[in-house]
Amino acid sequence: MQRGVNFGYPMCHQGDILDPDFGKGHACSEFAAPLLKLGPHVAPIGVHFYRGDMFPGEYKNRLFIAEKGS
Repeated sequence: MQRGVNFGYPMCHQGDILDPDFGKGHACSEFAAPLLKLGPHVAPIGVHFYRGDMFPGEYKNRLFIAEKGS
């Protein structure tokens, strides 16, 4: 990932839903698509980049997301 990437908020939501108010004059294709969609009815309440050695190697340098929701 590089600095300064524009994911479109508040003009575009989740990469493919244009906001009816803020999105006027824009297209979601103008912005970078999200790498992961969390799904409906959840909210990220914590994120952590794992750099330790406690878990198997495939978890190293990955993002852990704590979610709240139904």
